Amino acid sequence: MLTAACTWLNSMGFNLRELYSNFIKDKGLENDPGQFELVNILDQYKTYLETKNQPLIKRIFSKGSRNKEEKKKGIYIYGDVGRGKSMIMDLFYNSLILKNKRRIHFHQFMLDFHNALHKYRIKNQSISNSDDQVIMLAKQIAKKAKVICLDELQVNNIADAMIVERLFTAIINEGTFIVITSNRHPEELFKDGLQRERFVPFINLIKQNFLIFQLNNFKDYRLDKLTCLDKLFFSPLNQETKNRINEIIGTITGNKKLERKELFIEDNKILKLERTYGNIAVFTFNELCLMPLGAIDYFKIAQNFNTLVIEDIPELTNDNHNEALRFITLIDCLYENHTRLICSAANPIEKIYNGTRNRFEFDRTISRLTEMQSAEYIMAQQKS
Repeated sequence: MLTAACTWLNSMGFNLRELYSNFIKDKGLENDPGQFELVNILDQYKTYLETKNQPLIKRIFSKGSRNKEEKKKGIYIYGDVGRGKSMIMDLFYNSLILKNKRRIHFHQFMLDFHNALHKYRIKNQSISNSDDQVIMLAKQIAKKAKVICLDELQVNNIADAMIVERLFTAIINEGTFIVITSNRHPEELFKDGLQRERFVPFINLIKQNFLIFQLNNFKDYRLDKLTCLDKLFFSPLNQETKNRINEIIGTITGNKKLERKELFIEDNKILKLERTYGNIAVFTFNELCLMPLGAIDYFKIAQNFNTLVIEDIPELTNDNHNEALRFITLIDCLYENHTRLICSAANPIEKIYNGTRNRFEFDRTISRLTEMQSAEYIMAQQKS
């Protein structure tokens, strides 16, 4: 999914620094040193990638030093949620004057690859060596895209862990340049995964062939808007509360249109989210707690969004026991990830639960909900 950076697609011919400056000015943002450093690096790669296959005379007179860039096969950008990684990658991607380029979510890329590999094996049964099959398919991928931008790299299953090193080695050996964003340093990937030793070669591949850039000094300006609010939990459920929630959503998104987004969970499970904008997601209580979701789903949401809006939380009693249990798990996951939370509910926090079966567990939930409304919680740095 392309971000607001697409606005500047018509600005071909500008260098990336100019595009970035115009973009943040248009969005009312502030210059950020970390982002600007990354933009400068990507601008040099942009010059190199756009001219490396051009006639010699064009390469001679193209601006920018290329010695450093030619030594690297890609760039790996990592940092906490809300730091602008995807925004800058999309700005870079959309500014590239190349036809054979591709931008895709990492999990979707791997799903597509596994599906293609399955079909390839059926069609080419004479090729029995699995390494040869991966290499042949990687060559097809590289032929179609000389620049691949992969968003949100996170390996969470053994099937991906066992194959990524062979796949990416073959792709970069074909001359394709890869840009990756992730919340984690390469050494932290698949850290507690099964048979992690089979994944370590991919980590070494990244360290040896990619420029590793940490983007962690970007200011999340939405926090300023949240701390100016007198409260973040609203009740009862009436038109006044609905209007207040909509007003807050408009304030922290700049009245931008909310978009659909897909989250990829383990075992190829996909969560389809209807209302998101950047690092903000809006849900109804039923979307999160009436559906059969669990901790892994809630943690994935918390890892991808630093601010959640939950609307229409009903009175929780013994009659909606399962929904109440899911709500407890949800709040625990959001709290552990230090996710900011805005809610509308039938009752105030201290009366959100009026049952008996989970009274003890809900005492902790109420305590956490109360803490999550404080300025100290909102301003605390989000955990990686």
